[in-house]
Amino acid sequence: MSKVNTTKIAEHYHGELPFTLSQLRQAIPEHCFKRSLLISSFHLILDIIQVVITFYLFSKADNWIIENFQNIPAIYWPLHILWLITYFIIQGTNFTSLWVLHHECGHFAFCENNLISDIVGYIVGTLLYVPYFAWQKSHAVHHACTGHMERDQVWVPYRILEDEKDQEKKKFELHGNSFTVMLEIITMSTIGWPLHLLVNISGPIKENVINYFLKGVRYFPHTEETEKNKDEKKEEKKEHGISFCSHFYPGSPIFTKSEAFKIHLSNVGIVAWTAVIAHLVSLYGGYTIMTYYFLPLIGNFFLLTTLTYLQHVDERVPHFDEGEWYWLKGAICTIDRFFGDNFWGRLMDAKLHHITTTHVCHHVFSKIPFYNAEEASQAMKKIMSGGYKETSNDKRETYDYFRRVEAKEESFFVSLYRKLRDCNVLKRDGKHKGILFWYNRHTQ
Repeated sequence: MSKVNTTKIAEHYHGELPFTLSQLRQAIPEHCFKRSLLISSFHLILDIIQVVITFYLFSKADNWIIENFQNIPAIYWPLHILWLITYFIIQGTNFTSLWVLHHECGHFAFCENNLISDIVGYIVGTLLYVPYFAWQKSHAVHHACTGHMERDQVWVPYRILEDEKDQEKKKFELHGNSFTVMLEIITMSTIGWPLHLLVNISGPIKENVINYFLKGVRYFPHTEETEKNKDEKKEEKKEHGISFCSHFYPGSPIFTKSEAFKIHLSNVGIVAWTAVIAHLVSLYGGYTIMTYYFLPLIGNFFLLTTLTYLQHVDERVPHFDEGEWYWLKGAICTIDRFFGDNFWGRLMDAKLHHITTTHVCHHVFSKIPFYNAEEASQAMKKIMSGGYKETSNDKRETYDYFRRVEAKEESFFVSLYRKLRDCNVLKRDGKHKGILFWYNRHTQ
């Protein structure tokens, strides 16, 4: 990746953006906002059919392998392992396709009727072990506070380089390698998503039990008084309180008292589905259920965590303290990515309903259904890519605020490796201290 001039980028994000929400809304054709129950239901039924067909074909293949090669270990085990890997990839992708449609329901983009969206989302989400209404609320908070260092709910950074001395001390230890990347991927695939639901592991520090208590992390936004009161800030670290946050606890700070019933309803769904799973284990055995249900569920965990990670992590995408942040500025600080510039990459983009390729549009206009999002994205780009601001040198410079990494530039999995390796710590801009960028020694 080429060098990134974050100082110049910060100049463009400091203060007001050169376009408004109204201008973006007017640029998008009206039909893009139409939410069709028929079209959404067609995609839902198609995804369910693919799950059923995949299960049927792979169960038949498994039986054939057992019947013909169980007594020949040299052939059976390689075939069985190949079968497991293939099923993991295909069915895990199918599960994620359903998760994306459940995500559409959470934003009421599934159809014009919000009740139908909630019913479909609740059923599909529960079958994928998502406490639907709790997730819907925390995800709404994420959309309302994207890029805010203290209020965002997803992939909130907790390691900050405050000065040059700190940078020299930590610049090597805070960058990963192939081993740490693999460790992160294993974590994402297994316990990452459950920990997000249980203890809001990727949320703000004040709601993050693991980072707050186990790692002793504190965060203080930059203000005019920060430099004058550094010693006082250090003392405050001992007193700064935490609010326990869990998607299963109605008393969590992201929920209101009036939402308690919905949180309990989500929990009832998860408990009921767990009872069904337990019954299926008693009928068919633990290995069968682990293989046919939990294995692709892990594939779903991997995809949904890596998708959201790459939608929000890039050296060019800033985070903000309160004084620099406002809603539209945070909303556009996401990034579109593509799985690859080939048949398989385009197939994955389509299979996952283009959730990665139209994310900037989605954050600004969340009710636009996925099948209209690409057209809306192109309309938004015309406004966002031509915006200009007065620079510090009093020059009018155009700047592309629409962040999109084309497949020919860098594929999804290459991006995943590089960001997990390099984007581990934020650094404040030298001039505008309330704007923070990922520090990457390879590009800065």
